[in-house]
Amino acid sequence: MTSRPEFTGLILAGGRASRMGRDKALLRLGGVTLLDHARDLLCHAGAAKTVILGRPDEADGLADNDPGAGPARAISSAIDGLSQDGMARFLVIPVDMPNLTPACLVDLMEAGISACYHAQPMPLFIRVKNLNEDARQARSVRDFASAIQALAIPAPPDARLFTNINTPDDFEHLSATYQAR
Repeated sequence: MTSRPEFTGLILAGGRASRMGRDKALLRLGGVTLLDHARDLLCHAGAAKTVILGRPDEADGLADNDPGAGPARAISSAIDGLSQDGMARFLVIPVDMPNLTPACLVDLMEAGISACYHAQPMPLFIRVKNLNEDARQARSVRDFASAIQALAIPAPPDARLFTNINTPDDFEHLSATYQAR
C-alpha cells in the first residue's frame, strides 16, 4: 500500500442555515452530530488534522474572516492562513453532506492534483503551492475549483453520496433512510 502525503481536512460549517432554520452542524443523524460525523469521515480518509471553518467556538475551529462572503472565501482564507512553505494539501467537505464515504474522498486524492467530481464542486481536494488571485476572489466553490484548475474526475455511480441537507424536509428524508440502513 502506498502512503499518501499528509493533508488537512477542512469542514465548511459556518453558513447561516437560513433554509434549515437551525444550525446544521448540530443536527443529529444516527445519534451523532453532523459536525462529529464530518470529523470522523476526514479522520477515516487519513486527515493529519481537521479544521472547522466558520466555527471559532470549536477547539479545531477558525473564524470566518469575511462573514457572508460564502464558502469559497472561507476556503481561500483558511488556505492562506494554514499553508506553510511548500506544497499544501487540503480536503474540503461541507458539514451537510453526510453520505460521503472515506473511499470517495480517497479517490479524489488519488488524482495527485487538485480534483473534484464531475458536476460536483464538493468534496474538493486542493493541492496548491500558492493561491492565485482568481481563487482568492472566487464567489463560489465551483469558481474556486476552476481557478485552481481542479481536475473533474468521474463521479461514483451512487449519486446519494452527494446529497446535501438544506431544509427540514431534506433532513427528515435522510434521517428515515439513514435509520433504515
